[in-house]
Order: sequence, then C-alpha cells, then structure tokens
Amino acid sequence: MHSGMLARSLRRLGISLVLLVGFATAQQRALGPADYQFIETRFRSAKTLEQAGELAKAAAEYRAILERYPAAVPRVYHNLGLVSYYQRDYLAAIEALETGIALDRSMAGSRLFLGISYLNVERPDEALPHLEAVHSLRPTLESSLHLGQAYAANLRYTEAIEAYGQALSQAGDQAPNILYSIGQAYLALAERIVNEQTLSHPDSKETHLTAARLFESQQVYQVAAIEYLEAGEMDPFNASIFFPLARMLAILGLDISSDLALQRYWSLLPAVPPLPIDGSLLPKEQVAEIGTKVEFEGILRSLPTVDPKNLPPVPMVGAEINAELAKRLSEDDSGAWAAAADAIADGRFDEAMSALDEPIAPEFEWLRDYLRMSLHTWLDDYGSAAAVAQSPALAAQSLQAVQTLRAEIFRQVALEYFDLLVREHPSSCRARLVKAMNFAAQEMAEAEAEFAAAIEACPFETQIRIELADYYLENSRYEEARQACLDELEIHPHSSDARKRLGRIHVQLRQADRALPFLTEAAAADPEDPDVRRDLGRAYELLQRWEDAIGEYLLALDLDPTLNRVHYVLARLYRQTGRTDLSQEQFRLFKRNEDEARQARTDRIQRLRKKEAPASSPVGR
Repeated sequence: MHSGMLARSLRRLGISLVLLVGFATAQQRALGPADYQFIETRFRSAKTLEQAGELAKAAAEYRAILERYPAAVPRVYHNLGLVSYYQRDYLAAIEALETGIALDRSMAGSRLFLGISYLNVERPDEALPHLEAVHSLRPTLESSLHLGQAYAANLRYTEAIEAYGQALSQAGDQAPNILYSIGQAYLALAERIVNEQTLSHPDSKETHLTAARLFESQQVYQVAAIEYLEAGEMDPFNASIFFPLARMLAILGLDISSDLALQRYWSLLPAVPPLPIDGSLLPKEQVAEIGTKVEFEGILRSLPTVDPKNLPPVPMVGAEINAELAKRLSEDDSGAWAAAADAIADGRFDEAMSALDEPIAPEFEWLRDYLRMSLHTWLDDYGSAAAVAQSPALAAQSLQAVQTLRAEIFRQVALEYFDLLVREHPSSCRARLVKAMNFAAQEMAEAEAEFAAAIEACPFETQIRIELADYYLENSRYEEARQACLDELEIHPHSSDARKRLGRIHVQLRQADRALPFLTEAAAADPEDPDVRRDLGRAYELLQRWEDAIGEYLLALDLDPTLNRVHYVLARLYRQTGRTDLSQEQFRLFKRNEDEARQARTDRIQRLRKKEAPASSPVGR
C-alpha cells in the first residue's frame, strides 16, 4: 500500500498520517505494505468492536497492533487508553496513555484522559500537569471541570474556583455538578482559613465571633449570645457585634438586654435609623437554659460609655482595623481616606466605594481592599465581596480580622451556590445531596430519604454514599455505613474515603483482621492522614502486634500533636512491653496536655461565672 492510500485509509480510521510521518522512528521507516495492511485491518476491527460495545475485544485488537509495532502508531495507545478508561480500568488507561504521550506529546486528547484517569485513582498531583497543559492549549468544558477537580484535590481552592467558573459559562447539563463543586470549593477554603485562625488564636475576639456565627446557624441561640457577648467585651466599640447580639437576646426573650445591645448599636452608628427588631421575623422565642444564667444586662451596662464626639472612624469594623485606619487618616493629605470613612459611617456606601477607587500606595492596598470587601458584604453582594477577598493583598494579610471576614464571605458564597443549585435544579442528584447533608447536620430523619433520592438520580456518582456512610456513623448504624462504603467501592474501586471509613467501622466493632486491609490501603493512598494512622495503630493493638501499633501511634502524633489520647495509649503499650522510661514520658505528656486543657476549661467557666446573674436578680426582662 503506497503512502497516499495509507493516508486515506488511516484518515477513515481516525489515524493521522502526521502522527506516523512526524515521528519517523526507525520502526516506522521500516514498515512495508504488509505492515500497513495489518495495522489497518486490526484498527478497523477494533473500531467496529468499540461501536458494538465489545470493549474488551477492541482492546485486544489494539494490543495486537502494539505488540508487533510498539512505536509506529502512537495514536493506537490513545485508543487503547480510551477503551480501558470506558471499562473503568483506569490503571490500564494510565499505562497506555502514558506510553503514547511519551512517543508523541502533541496528543492533547490523550493528556486530557490521562489527567482524568489520575483523578479517578486519586493521584491528583499527577493529574494536574496534564490537565493544565490541555486547558492552556484549548479550554473546554471538560478541561475546565476536571482542572477544577484537580486543583481542589490539591487544596488549591482559589484556582479551582476560577476553573469551575470557566466551566459554568458553558455548563449545559453539567450545571448541577459545577454549581455543587464551586460551593464545595468555597466552603473548603472558608473552613481552612477558620481552622488556621482558630488554632493560632484560640481565645481571640474573632474566634468568639466565628463560634457565635456557627452556633447561631445551628440555632443554639444562648451559646451564640454568650460568644457575641465575649466578643463585645473584647471590642466594645465594634457596632457589628451588637446587632446580632441584640437579635439573639430577643430570640431568647431577654428584652431588656436586647434593647441595651440595640441601643449601643445605634449609639455607635448615629446615621442608622433607630428601628426596633421585628419580632415577627425572628425564630420562635426560646428559653435560655445552659446551666448557668448569664447576666447579659449587667455586663452590657458595664461596657465603656459611647462618646458620640469620639467615635471610631468606621464603627462597623474592629478595633485593629480602626487603629490602622486612624493612622492612615493622620497621614493622608489627599482627603480620600477621610471621605471614604465619613461616607461609610453615614451609610453612603456608593460614595465610599468611589472614594476608595483613588490611587493608593501598595502597602495600604490590603486596608483599601478590606473596606471594599466590607462594603460589598453590608450590601449583601457576597459575589463581589468574594472577588475582592481573593486579592493577593488580602490573602497575604496576617490580621485575624481580615482572614475571618474572608472566611465568612467565602462561606456565604458557598451557601449562595448551594441555594442556586437547589432552586434551579431541584431534582438533580447534587441538589438532593445538599438537602440531605443539611438535614443530616440538623439531625433530621429526612436526611436518609434525600440521600436515597440522590443515589437513585445518579447511581454512579461518587461521594454520595460516603456522605450517607457518615450520616449512618453519626447515628451508630455501623452495618448500614459499612454497606454504603462497600457500594462506593463498587463504583469507585480506588476510593480511599471508603477504605478509611471501612477500616474505622471494623476497628470500632473490634474486627481488627477485617479493618487492617482497608486501613493499610488508605494509609498507602494518603500517608499523612493522622486519623488513618491512629485507626491503624488501634487495629494492630487489637491484634496484639505491639511494635506495629506503637509505630503507627507515633506517626499519628507526629502528624497531629493534638491527638492527646494517643499519648495515654502509648504509655500503656510501653509499660506493657517493659519500657518504663518511655511509658512515663508518654504519660507525662498526656497529663501535661490534659492539665492545660482543663485549665482552659476552668478559665472559661470562671469567665462565665463572672457573668452569672445574682440569684435574687431577674435575668433579661
């Protein structure tokens, strides 16, 4: 067969002559007519089998070509990789696609499916370079969506959100998945910021505010009120604390205390019309009962008096921000900062935004962006607030007030995407999943039915059964949780989440021999997961493999030093194996950490008791 006939035949079969000629390997140069005939016949047969759905037989035809001509036609590796991919044999797909790309790196389609295959076997670090390369060449819905997944799996949430945003613009029937993924990325970004800040500042004003908002969202209104009050004591001239505090107190029926908090809010913001809280819009009134009754009224009366002639520059932000702003005002010759501050205080937010558009020195970008971010938040425009919150100046700022506001904005944007998903695609499996997770968080029985509906809507969608398993575990329904994880492995054989949970379930049931295979595989997939290491240690302990148990427990502590109970377990294991010195050292560490935690709890109780109402005085009304 001469080259013209070969070109026409290969074009009909989907093989480009460029792939052959462009390579010009020694094997290609040695091909004769009989070789071309063999390749064409086998390739045609493979394509026919593919169309008939006989993928295993199609793969055998492609392998027959590659066994005889392993370097002649790189495109065959692509086709073999796709056949393996559609058979959900992702490891075989990776092997074929990697080999083909090594021969011809111009095969963008191969790199796309290689990246997706790496994602499906939970190796996102290896997926990322392929997906980035493909997306940079020709962005598509597929490349945007899977690039977002790779970024998210590598904890690069900001880049994931950007990639998902590109996918959303051309989403089509993928819209529910993309909306859910964007919401999840924003939520993960918010949680990471909050966790970092809470660990760094365990008893700060911002940490109390974060706790207050969390308890408020969970409808635990008295604890939320206490947390708001703690924050208010630390920052008594921050108006943003006192309105939600007044609202919590109104829900609890503590009208006098609520009025005091509201009066303080109005006195800090004289430009705000003094409108009362509309009781008809509040949740049903709750009685305050958490063991100790807090004297909200007395504490609110004891706060420093508000001097209307000496208000903070912007009373709706915290003291640390106002300190920076006051410094800026004292050094500002342009008048732009003063104009912005006055406009914010008077509620003229559009004018404030314009004033903040003036050119600014780079070292003050974070403060300007913080105020912009705050303005968008007060206008309930969380999408614009999130765009500002992702600015490099704010991301790099170390002040906890900045990071806490960023986290709250990202959380609100996540909720907006979930609301949009449920509103516009109510029957989709992702909307059902969101509803199920909300019901589960509120410990409502309706969760189980929504999980079932989500699975019925998308029986091959991964992760839904993992969320269902967590719901069962929260309710100590171990057998149902185990089955949900096994079902997940049926559709996603490489799920480390399923293996991790199966291992823990069997450990809790004291079935160490059944737990061990799942936990060792989960540890191999993520060697730096402290929970897996701890569960693996417990499995070895149940099997009386003392040295293995000790090794895993030490790894768990190295990865997460807050697992204090592990020190106690190690002390017992060292004593059991005759290493008294090591046992005593571990017990000392355990006792020291327990004492520190106990002291922290004692300090908190004492702070609450200082707020406790005298037995003879009324609380609230």
